Amino acid sequence: DDTCARHRVHWEASIHGKVTTKPDAGTLPINEVHILWELLDNKNETSVIASGSTTTGKAGIFDIVFKLEDYRLYADANAES
Repeated sequence: DDTCARHRVHWEASIHGKVTTKPDAGTLPINEVHILWELLDNKNETSVIASGSTTTGKAGIFDIVFKLEDYRLYADANAES
């Protein structure tokens, strides 16, 4: 019966950004900037859930897209904030 089938929910997010010079330098886009990123566990900031790298394009724009399934991303309903 399809109504009782199990489903897994993935945590999906994206970050779209732009690297530029300072406003007093004209806010010009900077291409070929190498960006390293890490998604850290909220409870243990030394625990890396995901990581990666990207490089800005001609307009200084970069995109980071990820879709994850990790138990550390699920909120504990009984935990205090």
